[in-house]
Amino acid sequence: MRRRFPLAQPVVADAELEIGDIAEGVLVDEPAALPAARGRIKKSNPRRGGTLLLRDCAGGVCQDNNAIITERVGGIAYQFCAGEFFQNNPHILPDLVNYAISEAEGSRNLVDAYCGVGVFALAAAKKFENVAGVEISSKAIVCANANAKINGIKNCEFLIGKAETMFLKSFSSAERRKCFEDLFKYEIPALVISRKLDVFPECMEMAQKYGRTLLRTEHTSVEFTSMTIDFLNHELAPMITRHGVLMDVYGEGVLILGDSGIGKSETAIELIKRGHRLVADDAVEIRRIGDTLTGTAPELIRHYLEVRGIGVVDIQKLFGMSGVKSATQIDLVIQFERWQDEKFYDRLGLDEAHTQIMGVPIPLLTIPVSAGRNLAGIVELAVMNNRQKKYGINSAREFVEQIDSHIDHQAAQEKNR
Repeated sequence: MRRRFPLAQPVVADAELEIGDIAEGVLVDEPAALPAARGRIKKSNPRRGGTLLLRDCAGGVCQDNNAIITERVGGIAYQFCAGEFFQNNPHILPDLVNYAISEAEGSRNLVDAYCGVGVFALAAAKKFENVAGVEISSKAIVCANANAKINGIKNCEFLIGKAETMFLKSFSSAERRKCFEDLFKYEIPALVISRKLDVFPECMEMAQKYGRTLLRTEHTSVEFTSMTIDFLNHELAPMITRHGVLMDVYGEGVLILGDSGIGKSETAIELIKRGHRLVADDAVEIRRIGDTLTGTAPELIRHYLEVRGIGVVDIQKLFGMSGVKSATQIDLVIQFERWQDEKFYDRLGLDEAHTQIMGVPIPLLTIPVSAGRNLAGIVELAVMNNRQKKYGINSAREFVEQIDSHIDHQAAQEKNR
């Protein structure tokens, strides 16, 4: 999220975006504006939790979405609306532009699809006879034409339209048929048409001829690609199944492990009654997505829980949607084991154990189970303590430090007597 603060006046305050207004903007450089702005922000004690993005541009630091600001890349001045897209890292832009130009050299004409305010098109103009840019944003096209004018570049033309179809519409039917035939000769699994654009008859004809799948979505290409990647990352992620109970407690995913009959399901029932949510009982499907573990229940047993003496119950029907959750990230593993009198159990909590699940380390707590212990309350306490540790608060260490400090103080007093 971009937050803007009234730190400096824009170069041109007119928000109507007329070409003449932009072209007459005064081009000045003030490289010291950004450090000064940062200093003022720090002194004002801004509210925590927001992201502050400042751009060091000609004329100072801009805070108005509709203002026109200026950037220089490789000797070319670009003016654009502050609310429109522009590369946020101006330091790599010259190298990036030069690389793109070098890859396109050898042709007479250049087409810059999704040209924005003309960064690549204008920088490459001297290498080509004719340059055309296509952009769906009308404001960006106004700025691109204005940038060509103020830099004296005359072989560039910028057009408003959807780059996906604009050039195909300019072709004849035979040319479109040839384009789609060349595409569908490859064994592609599917062709996805974004923005719910109309399908050319030649596209349908060639898809049927070569037996290719055509899909259409109302989302943009970027949105659809992002959603598809997220879906595939989840569905194709490596998965294992573990015996246990997975709960969402205070927003933290808790995987409860232990021998059959030790009380995992009974603890889950008590946690649900306290307002927490069941994710999976008996069998937990765990997927590794990146460096995180996500747990869910197999479809057949989702929302069901088995209690010895009662049988299988449907938690969703008994407690409503507030008692269940489809999936959760695993943040803590709790191992139930039967109390052993001869075993030493950590009384302070200084030992921090972890368990590896699919190569991901997860905090592990071992809870001894005996008659009369309130396991649900212990699980709640363990979750809250684990969350505190994430924020750097370790009660056990603070307690030990206080004891050590007290002992040192007493020893110093004894020494001074």
